[in-house]
Amino acid sequence: QQGISVIKEWKDLLTQVSDMQATIQSLSSLQFADAFESEIQLWTTKFTTLHEALLLLNQIQRKWLHLAPIFNSGALPSHTEKFNALDTQFKGIMNDIKKDPQVTSLLNKYDIVSTLKGILEGLDACQSALTAFLESKRQGFPRLYFIGDFDLLEILGKVRENPNIVQAHLKNLFQGISSVEIDSENKVVAYLSSLGEKVYLPEPVFTTASVEMWLNELCDKMQNSLVELLNDYMTKHAFSTKTY
Repeated sequence: QQGISVIKEWKDLLTQVSDMQATIQSLSSLQFADAFESEIQLWTTKFTTLHEALLLLNQIQRKWLHLAPIFNSGALPSHTEKFNALDTQFKGIMNDIKKDPQVTSLLNKYDIVSTLKGILEGLDACQSALTAFLESKRQGFPRLYFIGDFDLLEILGKVRENPNIVQAHLKNLFQGISSVEIDSENKVVAYLSSLGEKVYLPEPVFTTASVEMWLNELCDKMQNSLVELLNDYMTKHAFSTKTY
C-alpha cells in the first residue's frame, strides 16, 4: 500500500527473535560462559532491543495502514501536516528494511527504539484527533453512528464537491429510504423508496452546509412531508358521520 513494502509474517519473525534470545540466555549457563561474558551481554542487549523495536514497528504498521488512506484523502486537514511527517519517517524505515532485509540491520539505525516510540505516539495522537472529529460529527447527527469510520470519512471528505456520495449510505441512515433526488444546484428535492416511490420535500434542502447539518434538515423535512401527505389523505378520505 502507498507504494512501499510491508512486513507480513510478524508471528514467525517475533518467534525467531524470541528463540535467539532463549539461545543466548542458555549460553550464559555453560561451563566456560565467563570467558564470553561481554559478547553474551552484548547480544542479549541487541536482541532485547530488536524485540522491542519489532513490537513497536508492528503497532506502527497496523496504525499506518489504517490511517494513511484517511489522511491522504484530506479528511482531517488540521492534522495532515503532522501525519505527513510521520508518514515520511515510517516510509524511510520500511524502504531501508527492503534494501537490507536482515532483521538485525534494524539495530544499525541510531536510537531506533526511541524513534519508533516517537512515531507511534504521533500516530496515536492523529488517531485520537480523528476519533474526536468523527465523534463531533456523530453527535451532530446521531444516525451517523450507523456507518463505519471509513465510510463516514469518505462522506466528509467528498460531500461538498459531490453530495451524491451519501447515496450509497442512505439505507443505513434512514429506514425505508433508498435514495434522494439532488438537482443541478446541489439541492435535495425528493426522496425515494426501494420500490421507486417518490416523495417531494415541501422545501429543498441545500447541501452546502456541514453534512450533519443538512442531514438533520433533510430528516426534519422528510417527516414534515409525510405529515402533510397523511393529513391530505385523511382530509380527502374522511368518513362521513351520521347520527341516528
